[in-house]
Order: sequence, then C-alpha cells, then structure tokens
Amino acid sequence: MTTHDTHILERVRTSVGGERREAVLDAAIQVIVARGFDATRFSDVAAASGVAVSTLQYYFGSLEALLIETCLRASQRDLELVTATLAEQADPWAKLVYLVDVFMTSDTPGPGWQVQIEYWRAAFTRPHLRDELIRDQDRWRALFRDTIREGIATGAFTTTRDPELIALQLNCLLDGTVFPGFVHNPAFNGDAFRSACLEDSAALLGYTGTRQGG
Repeated sequence: MTTHDTHILERVRTSVGGERREAVLDAAIQVIVARGFDATRFSDVAAASGVAVSTLQYYFGSLEALLIETCLRASQRDLELVTATLAEQADPWAKLVYLVDVFMTSDTPGPGWQVQIEYWRAAFTRPHLRDELIRDQDRWRALFRDTIREGIATGAFTTTRDPELIALQLNCLLDGTVFPGFVHNPAFNGDAFRSACLEDSAALLGYTGTRQGG
C-alpha cells in the first residue's frame, strides 16, 4: 500500500462510525484522563464504550490513531465552546479577559485540559505527533490574535506591534501556568498572576479603558 493509499484510508476511517464513533471518543477521553496516554489500551476503551475491540480497530486502524483523534477532539470541543462564548462578547478587552480566564482554570482542569497535557507529554518522545499538536496550538493562538486585531480595528487597543507576536507572547505565558497550577505549586498564586497578566496585557496592547473583569 502506498503512502497516498494510506492517507486515503485514514480519511475514510475518520468518516465511519457516526454517533457511535463520537461516543467512543467520549469514553476514550475519560480513559486517558484515568490511565494516561501511554497506558491506555484498546481493551480499556472497549470496556468503557461497550464497543468491541475489532470495531475500534475498524474505526481507527491503530491504537495510536484512536488516542490522537481523542486528544484532538477533546481540544476541538473546548475550542468550539470558547469560540462560541467569544462570539457573544462585543468588547475586545472582555474577550481577552475571558481568554486569560480560560487558561487560568488549569488549577482545576477539566478533561480537555488533562487530555491535552497527556498529548503534550506524548509528543515529547514522539516527533510524529508534533505537527498535529502545533496545528492545534495555532488554532488556540488565533483566538488571541483575532481578538487583538479586533481591538486595534475598533480603536480599543492602540498598540502598533504585530498582533501575531503579542498573541504568541500571551499564549506562551499562559501555557506556562498549566503545570504549576495543575500540581498546586505553593509558589504559584493564581489570583496574583491573573492580575499581573491583565495589567501587563493592558500596557502591551495600549488599552486604557475600564478594565471590567480585570
């Protein structure tokens, strides 16, 4: 089988299963949270989802493909929720505060965050996982970039710096809160960090309006 044929087969596999496939991914998220990326087996997902191992193999092809799709699906669901919430906000600063708060919930992470941490860890030793991880990070960073661009366009932000660079700065800064927050490092004060982050963001963006929520 050629590489081209393999790619076609993988695209076909991602389209099979329908609602049952979605239920499998939901179950797999919980398994990864409980067991971790490396310790999750087909049999664990089969037991959690009620779907036979042979069917899982038909749906996903390999265990790694199942795990990757599960991790990316968990992130995508969170991304869709955050995007929908942003669409309800009219004020660019309020949007930025919301994005900061999304990342600052890592001290009490939901399944999406926990699965994402597992995927990051797996990518450290599996270079072939990194391309998808980078694309996923790019989608999250785009939320910051688009919010900053909107603020500049409306005059709420007066910065002349590249929105892409500012978005990268903020995204990297907030990603760095995940691990100290997750392990409850006593040196990490989430409230103080949030206040400092928003104060620095206002200065960086040239925002002088009322800082509601931050």
